[in-house]
Amino acid sequence: MRYLLRIPTYRLIVIASALGYFFFAGVRAFAMIFVVGQYGLSRGTTSALVFVVGGGALVGVIASGRISNWLFARGWLDARVIVPGVALLLAAVLTVPAIWTHSPVLGFAFLTFSSGFLAGANPPMDAARLDIVHARLWGRAEAGRMALRGLLEALAPILFGWLSGLIGGSGGLDWTFMIALAPVVVASALAIPARRSYPTDVATADASARAIAEA
Repeated sequence: MRYLLRIPTYRLIVIASALGYFFFAGVRAFAMIFVVGQYGLSRGTTSALVFVVGGGALVGVIASGRISNWLFARGWLDARVIVPGVALLLAAVLTVPAIWTHSPVLGFAFLTFSSGFLAGANPPMDAARLDIVHARLWGRAEAGRMALRGLLEALAPILFGWLSGLIGGSGGLDWTFMIALAPVVVASALAIPARRSYPTDVATADASARAIAEA
């Protein structure tokens, strides 16, 4: 892990990915309470509309992978870190109107698009993480990412609930979601600068693989 943490792109990608999952875990824990109170929908209707939001996430996962590979094939060597960085930023921007509107139509439209961008950030980052790490360390690299992700996912519902209670009032959960968007913006700010170190780290991993193969 000490070796992996010395890889600049690995550090940035792992932290960015974990912050995205932190926000998603917190929202997932309180989504039903938020939607019922904000949009005035029943729990049954909300449960049915979850499939719409999930469809947006599925489209985002497929589209981001295809877009990043398409750009990479056309010479954008840093596409696998640029695409998730932009996707995380758009997810944060589109979540803001979903939090403040009381229209269920507009709310779920924004939530569907934001979930698509949030979920779409993961496939290119996962691919980039494999690009910059020697194949014999893929398991260790994934273990490090999952350890940080698991920690933040476990803390998210607790922190969201504590912050909502601290703010209090009918808008406590709204402001909690707004504040929790800060880690998503930070994740975007970490992913985009990774483009500077990504080509070098890819070349280093490739040279290491070639050296071991020759040996």
